Amino acid sequence: MTQPPLTRQIQQLEKELKVQLFDRTSRTVRLTPAGRAFLQDARRLLHEAENASLSVRRVTSGQAGIIRIGFTATSAYGVLGGLLATVREHLPQVDVVLHELVTRDQIDRLSGGSLDLGLARPPAARPELESRRFRAEPLLAALPAGHPLADGAKPLELAEFHGTDMVMYSPTEARYFHELLVTTFGNADVQPTYVQHVSQIHTALALVQVGLGTALVPAPRPGCTSKA
Repeated sequence: MTQPPLTRQIQQLEKELKVQLFDRTSRTVRLTPAGRAFLQDARRLLHEAENASLSVRRVTSGQAGIIRIGFTATSAYGVLGGLLATVREHLPQVDVVLHELVTRDQIDRLSGGSLDLGLARPPAARPELESRRFRAEPLLAALPAGHPLADGAKPLELAEFHGTDMVMYSPTEARYFHELLVTTFGNADVQPTYVQHVSQIHTALALVQVGLGTALVPAPRPGCTSKA
């Protein structure tokens, strides 16, 4: 830019601001106190504009912003930790907001748009949702101390639960586990006595621990142990 256009732009800016930004002589041009103050603010505004542009690009590319994740209580012991570590490593500018919810509530919130991702049990059979199996877990028997089936002499057979008191999952709040066990026991012609219905696995384990009955629960991730 040649001097005359620059001089005209400075003069126009001074006219708009109604202040003198430069002291001009035939030999030197110096900033006035007003000019020095304006320079600091101008540099700050340019820096903020650059940051705003960078933030917009990060959000658009998925490298920044907020992600809302729903999770079940048991996923917090294994799956959730690894997911959060990956987010921190690869997307440090993304803020994670966590919501502990049963599967049914996660599905509703995902459909409504108030969650972005859910760690839930199947099925998620809604056309507006996509799902992918993250991991599969075998079921283990949770038994009170001293229970006849807890001697550990041999692997348990499903038929051994026939007629035993069992803590069962709620048909509404834990529908996946409820339907899974009802189908499994029905196919084997096994009929436990359901003494209580619960929505959370840790609640089932707590009731087993106080001797209310047995339960079938997902196997814990290696390094995570539960005693009953």
